[in-house]
Amino acid sequence: MKRFASAVLLSLLLPAVSFAGWDFDPRLSAIRFKTTTYLVNSVNGGFDTFSGKVVFDDQDVTKSTAEITIDVASLHSGIGLRDKDLRGGGFFDVAKFPTAVFKSKKVEKVSEGKLNVTGDLTLHGVTREVVLDVTGPSAIRRGADGKDHVGGKATTTISRKMFGMGGVIGSDEVEISIDVNLVRADGSG
Repeated sequence: MKRFASAVLLSLLLPAVSFAGWDFDPRLSAIRFKTTTYLVNSVNGGFDTFSGKVVFDDQDVTKSTAEITIDVASLHSGIGLRDKDLRGGGFFDVAKFPTAVFKSKKVEKVSEGKLNVTGDLTLHGVTREVVLDVTGPSAIRRGADGKDHVGGKATTTISRKMFGMGGVIGSDEVEISIDVNLVRADGSG
């Protein structure tokens, strides 16, 4: 199965930092997708509502965990009629399956600044094991809000047919790109 990206996992690479957890800062994070129609034209979009949590163990990265939940009805592609179609029964069927959830099961360090995170993705009522390619994160920085933040990026590609999603869009493959900004969960810094 191709990979699904979840930026919530970007913080797992933080060097020499142990912490209980980090939450998504939705104001500064983005989850985007890209596919094609008729195998030619790009369709770009994203999700406006999501949340996530990361627990990192710098002594043993394999003990780290991450979870993200996406409100699938918050999708947008810039064209209202297409968004309505994507939310409908032929694609996401948000009335029946309002959320997508990723829960990590295994974290592996690939190289400095790179991880593979394996977990279960539940999308459109189907659960499949997927692998997330993670790059980053930034060093911990104090934000304008007075809290500690970290950032990074993740990308991958999934097959929508593997999740039982039909529709007349051209490509089966959907690229996922996530820019994440995480804030220390307890607000300390």
